Amino acid sequence: MEIGNIFPSKEQITKLKDIESVLLSRKANGKVAGWIAILSALVQFSIILWPFYKRIFDSISDKEFSSYFRDIKTFLPLCIFITCILIYLLLRRTSILLKETKEPFRYTLTVKPFQQVGKIPESTDKPTESRFSLKNQDRLLLLHHDLTELINQRIKRFLIIPIEITEEPDKKEYNRNASIIDKRQSSHIDVFGNYAIREDKENDEWIIHVMPYVRIGPLDSPATLAQSIRFSLSKDETPDILDTNEYNQLVERLYSRVTTEIYARIEKDIKDKIELFPTRYLKANALYHEARDMAKSNTINAFESAIYLYNESIRILNLTLIKGLTSIFIKMPLLRMVFIRYLFQYARIYTGHAKCLVYKYRIATLSGRKRNPIFEIRQNLKDIISDLEYFHYNISNNSEISEYKNNKRTYSILAFLTYPEDSFFRQILFRPSRPLFDETRKILFNAYVVYSLTDSLLNAFMSAKEWLDKAKAIAPDLINTDPLYILAQAYVEPNIDRAILLLQKAIEIAPSFQIAQYDLAFRMEMKFRMNDEIKFNRARSVLDEYDKVLRINPGNIAAIAAQGYIYWLLHELDEARRKFEEGYEIKAIVSETFIGQLIYGRARIFAEQGRLNECYDLFNQAFAINPNVGSYSIGNNPWMPCSFYDYMSPGLLIRYEDYYNTYNNYLNFKKFLVGTIEGKFKEQLDKNEVSDELKKALKKIEINLSYKKVTITTDKISKKWTIHSISDTLYLYFEDSKLNVYYNLEDVSKKISDAINSYILNDYGNAYYNYYRRYGGRGFLNKVVDLYAKSIESFPDNYVAKYNESLALIELNKSEDSINMLDDVIKNNPTWFEALTSLVEFNLLKINKEIQLVLNELKNKVAEKETIIEKKMKTSLSDISQIKIITKGEIKPDAIKSPQPLASKIQDESNPSMNQPQKDHPTIKDYDSESKKIETRISELENSKSNLENKKVKLNPKITNILEPTKLVSLYELFLLYGSKQKSGGNIKLTNLINNKISWIKLDEDDVRALQIYCKFYYYTYVDIDKDNKDKKQEDIIQKKLFDILLSTYFPEDFTVYLCKKELLNRSPESPKFEKDNCNKIIESFLEYLLKKDPTNFYTLSLAKDKIDSNSYYNYLEMAIQLGKYPELLKLVSDEHLNTFNLEKLERYLGIFESYTVPIDKEEMKEEMNKEMAYVYNRIGKVIANL
Repeated sequence: MEIGNIFPSKEQITKLKDIESVLLSRKANGKVAGWIAILSALVQFSIILWPFYKRIFDSISDKEFSSYFRDIKTFLPLCIFITCILIYLLLRRTSILLKETKEPFRYTLTVKPFQQVGKIPESTDKPTESRFSLKNQDRLLLLHHDLTELINQRIKRFLIIPIEITEEPDKKEYNRNASIIDKRQSSHIDVFGNYAIREDKENDEWIIHVMPYVRIGPLDSPATLAQSIRFSLSKDETPDILDTNEYNQLVERLYSRVTTEIYARIEKDIKDKIELFPTRYLKANALYHEARDMAKSNTINAFESAIYLYNESIRILNLTLIKGLTSIFIKMPLLRMVFIRYLFQYARIYTGHAKCLVYKYRIATLSGRKRNPIFEIRQNLKDIISDLEYFHYNISNNSEISEYKNNKRTYSILAFLTYPEDSFFRQILFRPSRPLFDETRKILFNAYVVYSLTDSLLNAFMSAKEWLDKAKAIAPDLINTDPLYILAQAYVEPNIDRAILLLQKAIEIAPSFQIAQYDLAFRMEMKFRMNDEIKFNRARSVLDEYDKVLRINPGNIAAIAAQGYIYWLLHELDEARRKFEEGYEIKAIVSETFIGQLIYGRARIFAEQGRLNECYDLFNQAFAINPNVGSYSIGNNPWMPCSFYDYMSPGLLIRYEDYYNTYNNYLNFKKFLVGTIEGKFKEQLDKNEVSDELKKALKKIEINLSYKKVTITTDKISKKWTIHSISDTLYLYFEDSKLNVYYNLEDVSKKISDAINSYILNDYGNAYYNYYRRYGGRGFLNKVVDLYAKSIESFPDNYVAKYNESLALIELNKSEDSINMLDDVIKNNPTWFEALTSLVEFNLLKINKEIQLVLNELKNKVAEKETIIEKKMKTSLSDISQIKIITKGEIKPDAIKSPQPLASKIQDESNPSMNQPQKDHPTIKDYDSESKKIETRISELENSKSNLENKKVKLNPKITNILEPTKLVSLYELFLLYGSKQKSGGNIKLTNLINNKISWIKLDEDDVRALQIYCKFYYYTYVDIDKDNKDKKQEDIIQKKLFDILLSTYFPEDFTVYLCKKELLNRSPESPKFEKDNCNKIIESFLEYLLKKDPTNFYTLSLAKDKIDSNSYYNYLEMAIQLGKYPELLKLVSDEHLNTFNLEKLERYLGIFESYTVPIDKEEMKEEMNKEMAYVYNRIGKVIANL
């Protein structure tokens, strides 16, 4: 692209108008014209209404003036006529200004060349030379051209006016452009500045110091000095060369400084413009058009400004009476056509606002910035969509398709196909026009698509697909041309190949669509990982796609991190380091940018390159910023768009093993080098010879060290040889009959080397953990725990490794060890949200499990006690019967009260033989003794249950720590979990809070995450507590309301919440069947989405067992066996299902499993594989034997 192409043509420049000036003049002229119109209208009214006036004057003379106003028939026409005239004048004036609101505020822009200030002083040693000479300094002459191009590409509201300052300028052209600037007055922006190459004495380095000035307004207006740039030239190995990468970084910084200053002025000017409009509706309309124009710039700052303008527009709209009337009158056939334009405008404003929130949400995540909440979108769009649907279904109603009204999608498609074209007769009958029908469809289509995108970002894929289906039905002609719809399709498409095709289609339509371009690159990277071909030619296409993302937005941290990681996988360490360091520059421009993953990536590289001191510092820095960078899974972390460990394949696992081995080779490098080279090949070296065997040995060492080729050169003149690697890791040279060895390995303390070893082992363990979650295998899980244990042994303060091991121990059902490990983690990092959450959750689950065991035993003991009482009663009655026989039916009343002594007395007196012990027939005394033992045990169980419940009370401080960062912590403290009911009526307060009309959409992501955790903890707290029916029912009602708030307002298809809600509904016999069915449907839908996304994922397959339809489950399992081939999958096949296989299928399964090989050729892995295959042979062999 040529620089000249970005400037407007002469014809375009001549059409420029100063909208601000026009608007101000129109306002002034409008006032005058308005008064003239009113006066002339009054004169015309006087002439027209003279008969009325005459009657009034006549009535005055007859002293009957008041009787005129009492007669409604004579007075009403006058009132109606005057009112109509006033309304006409008001609407006429409003319609003129309404056109003005649709014109966004435009600016002209001129960027002048930056001038160099001063010269570099001469050197004191060499007076004829400068102290510092910067090569490629001529790049700075193009600074203003490149800045102009960047501004033009990213901010669409500027009209560029080029004014070049040369020694002999074209005066005619210069004056013409200057006259345009003069006409623009306060809407013209001048950017100019100076730069100097100078020495920064504080940091002892040479820098380029750029001082940009921004002047907005006439030429005599004062200029503002934007934040200056002090660009260091000492960042790389060539401080005296201004290379392309450094120059681009300088331009990006300059762009950031200048646009920050410009945006602040634009917002002020927009506010001034809005104040010019007389009515609130016009102000809201003008804000909408300004916001829509601002959102065209593909930057996060532009979206922030657009969201602010949209919020202002919505706020002003809510103050207008017309908004409330629209929702009412739109349902009235006679009035709806008058109010429909207002409904359309409200829909555009709310949809535009929602779209900006979605864009900023995604771009903030990709740019390493804190993302905004998007929960309000669903609430805001519901009412708008409802009104639009009502209007659409009514105007498209006709007798031919009315029978399909119950099926809205079919009805919408038929309405699109059968809606008649405009005609004269339809017009005179006041039928809705075809353009009105199409506009309704388009607005409703956009609302559906944005709603679908929102649900997708909240992981509500089933709901998102339903909204897309509605969009497809309402406007089938737009689905192949709207990039946002195609993006939404890609989000709900679990199949990665189909998603890639959809994203490619979206980018073809909108080449600068940053979100779609990144999502395409990301999915191609995931496919690259899944295919397990870690080769440069396979990675090239992925890297190219990320390059396209960075051309659209150089500040996309996620794309930079992804490229750096891919280069690291390919062993291209220098290129990977360059990429990660490129992201550092973004941090220098925007201080709040999160670069934890970039720091972590650099630490890996330095570990492999032997730069251990820097490596140690970087690991610590990354963990200090966010310890999640070192955890096995980032979860739903708002700062990190993807994990290093997603889609872990055998090839990736091997790379992590190489990473671990490389570092260990460094630790033993000197010993290995001296023992191999100086020992085995000493005789050759003494003779100045380099044999092929020596070359192979050197290459082997180098490959193990840095994966670079070894270059061997021989100086033929002196017959001396030199061996070195490209990365200078290994450098050997023979000189003066002596072998000289150089190796790039820093001397570090044992503490640092052990700490780095620990961090690498943790990284290696994370890779294994994710491999286990994807492919299963008990041996892999044991390996995971072993790696974490070694990591902790190497550096006991590695709390991230302890956290990871605690999660692995839970999967081994070692909850006690896991909780102890997490306790230790919290001591080192008491504010780590994920660790705190896991600790409380694991404690609650463990306590609940123990309570359940106590309750089960307690229940059994109570039943035993009742049985003994019953037996005792029967024995007592039997004794009484015997007494009746012996005493001939005469029983004294006190004998019944204490039958045992009486029975004993009778036995002694009448029948001595009965005095003998009855071994086969327990006495009442035996029952009493046994009953006493049971009561003692029941008492012990009650105490144990009470102690366990007290343990839950002790978790309240930890829950407070989790909720502490949120703005609602004081609310949660009112109704802390178990034990607060007795102290402060917690359940009553919680019930009152839920029943209040709280605006839940005011919570941000941190608040909602805290609410999620609170709901989960509340459920775990009360799920298995043995209470009376009334209390238990109350707790269930509270829990269900909490779940409903979460699902309706925030996460419509939250998997964990639905699992808990399902159990809650199942234990209540009064629960409606449709709610249970809906829970099952969403759980199945979510699991099927995950299975389609990654068919061989063992963890998802294990989770889906018994939770989705049996036939569907075994279809997915069959696909996983075909693709994954790992024997662990057979454990998911039930005996009942396996027995249905025929011989051919069994043999095919056996062949598939036999073809599987472990990714890492180690003895322990081979041993585990043998165990797995033995299990396969055993199970399949039994079925074959039965056949």
